[in-house]
Amino acid sequence: MSGFGLKGAPTAPVIPGWQHQRTGKVRDIYSNDRGELLLVASDRISAFDWVLPTEIPNKGVILTQISLFWFELLSDIVDRKSTRLNSSHT
Repeated sequence: MSGFGLKGAPTAPVIPGWQHQRTGKVRDIYSNDRGELLLVASDRISAFDWVLPTEIPNKGVILTQISLFWFELLSDIVDRKSTRLNSSHT
């Protein structure tokens, strides 16, 4: 049984131009024809490897902003092609 319980993982959002690859406990992973990856942080929460039924509004946006902060801070030692925040919540 997955961390999602008997219901299984939620249906991943459809994002034009991107193919859904995997659903994690709090993130969904997509790829495109150029070999790029897109990590989408959701509002799902998990504890002890179980996804809890109640979401936290805007949690995904905050997780993404924290990730972007660290990507920028470590940009001189971590190679990356691009990172950006594209959200209707900001």
